Amino acid sequence: MAMNADLLFVCLALAALGLVLLAVVFRTLLRTARSGWLIAAVVLTAALLWIDIVILWCLVEYSLFAVDFSSDGLHALLERAGPWAPAASIGLMTAHSFVPFPAEVIAIANGVVFGSGLGVLLTWAGAMIGAILSYEIARALGPAARSRLVPLRYQARLDAFVSDSSITTLLTARLIPIMSFNLVNYAAGLAGVPRWTFVWTTGVGILPLTVLSVLLGSQALHLPVYIWILGGGAALLLFGAAHVIRSRGAHERNREHDHSRARDRRRQNARR
Repeated sequence: MAMNADLLFVCLALAALGLVLLAVVFRTLLRTARSGWLIAAVVLTAALLWIDIVILWCLVEYSLFAVDFSSDGLHALLERAGPWAPAASIGLMTAHSFVPFPAEVIAIANGVVFGSGLGVLLTWAGAMIGAILSYEIARALGPAARSRLVPLRYQARLDAFVSDSSITTLLTARLIPIMSFNLVNYAAGLAGVPRWTFVWTTGVGILPLTVLSVLLGSQALHLPVYIWILGGGAALLLFGAAHVIRSRGAHERNREHDHSRARDRRRQNARR
């Protein structure tokens, strides 16, 4: 079936709007329902699954992959999509804070479709909306839910994060690619980082990688194939290295925690 661009972008924009409304419902449940955090978690999971199904249905039913990705084809697509293209772009970047998929793919696509200037603006705006929503949700959970959601061995580190949440710490967390964007959002909300400090450090910290990804996309139609092959290989190596570093770091932290607990038990037994 030939793709109707207007309907495709309407579906994607509605799915993104559903995420925003879902965040409002999530917060309301937390405040009004008994054991609201559990109810909200179930609702959130079910709703995100439904949104994923809607997006996938749009992509398959309207044959997004049959689009002409030449420069002329993309411009023609945007002319047909009208105002829905920017809305869908922002919505997808917002969804990244709730649904795990690589945001860099959207940033590069924005560079291809919108060019460098507007592409950076749309990518940055969507990322900021998603970051603020996830921060507010985590902040609304409160101390009681934090004790349930965060394992005991990590709560001390969360307290250390907020005590060390200087401007330098927050900016560094954003600038290091191996640091999870969503993890920083939720950790900052749970730790009680001041709202304005979170907002402006996020806005500044995500800008360099956003600009780089969009600029890469804006030049994508003019790059030779071998550049994409080399770049893709380098990206895979970087993602693999980041995964190994994270895994080893988590393993070392868990081992140190186990050793610390064992020492504490030995000391307690010695006192007895």
